[in-house]
Amino acid sequence: MSKTKIPYAEESWSPTSGCSFGCPYCWSRAIAHRFGKSFAPTFHAERLADPLHWRRPRRVLVCFNGDLFDPQITNAQIAAVWGVMAACPAHTFLVLTKRAERMSAWFDWVAVEHSGGASVVVRNEASRRVRWSGYSQLSWPLPNVWLGVSVTNQADADERIPHLLRCPAAVRWVSAEPLLGPLDLTHGYTLPPEECVCVPDEKQPWLAGLDWVAAGFQSGPRAPESKPLTAARSLRDQCSVAGVYFAWKNPTGFPPLDGVVHNAMPKVDQ
Repeated sequence: MSKTKIPYAEESWSPTSGCSFGCPYCWSRAIAHRFGKSFAPTFHAERLADPLHWRRPRRVLVCFNGDLFDPQITNAQIAAVWGVMAACPAHTFLVLTKRAERMSAWFDWVAVEHSGGASVVVRNEASRRVRWSGYSQLSWPLPNVWLGVSVTNQADADERIPHLLRCPAAVRWVSAEPLLGPLDLTHGYTLPPEECVCVPDEKQPWLAGLDWVAAGFQSGPRAPESKPLTAARSLRDQCSVAGVYFAWKNPTGFPPLDGVVHNAMPKVDQ
């Protein structure tokens, strides 16, 4: 557990860390390498139970310096993380991934492997166990888990958002940070009825299935001087027309975009 300066969350929780995706602008990888630490995807069983001890409700970034759905994290390990989130309904957990296809496939795995209520057990370094056996009793989505995908450009959106829209989530969100170029979220999609968890079986814009977009430019010493302001304004306007919450942010707050602070996000009922 650690405090975070990300303006839309209060805590970060990293039961996994590291990522094998290899983004050239990854700040977390750069920090790890600066201090001589490995950035290989790792499951940390000793951190798994941390949220169970928090009394005050809070918004929590999950695996902020890694990716929960990295291929090197097993389905059972992901299930253990999910079990802790389910056992902590007072907290709101924000999950963000670049591995949207793996996330969608994980829900398929859960439906098959835990249809009979099999429990998930992970032993931590103190030899304590975290067990949760309620998958067969779950009514998806979990009301306190928000699922998001990280995108930087249209190619990312085209690949990841359709998988996100297949996943059951109380809130579906897109993190467009760093925003590197134009991003059109009005693209349409069609899903068969058994897979379409958010809209009827007809062509709809992606924004019809999204609840929140958080965006910002690349920051830090390697950030380019030129900023795609036209892309930022377009994204803001798309969300405004669709009635989707929009936040324009940097690593520490909500700076104005064209003189207006945009810090809207879905409400949390506690």
